Amino acid sequence: MNETLKDLEQKRSAVYGSFNDLYDDICKEVYIDTINRLKEHIKLLEGELDEFKQLYDFEAKRAEMWK
Repeated sequence: MNETLKDLEQKRSAVYGSFNDLYDDICKEVYIDTINRLKEHIKLLEGELDEFKQLYDFEAKRAEMWK
């Protein structure tokens, strides 16, 4: 019976170790995916910012014409 308890403890430790490794891998993948999505969103926002800068410059030139 003592051997069975030791065996059970070893199996439990192995399962916990595997679970922790899996959790770490999933966390790493989620972080990488989140970073990639945020980078893509930043690029889209930078593109929109450039468009707004161009519109602002255009409106500023028009305002100068009407002065």
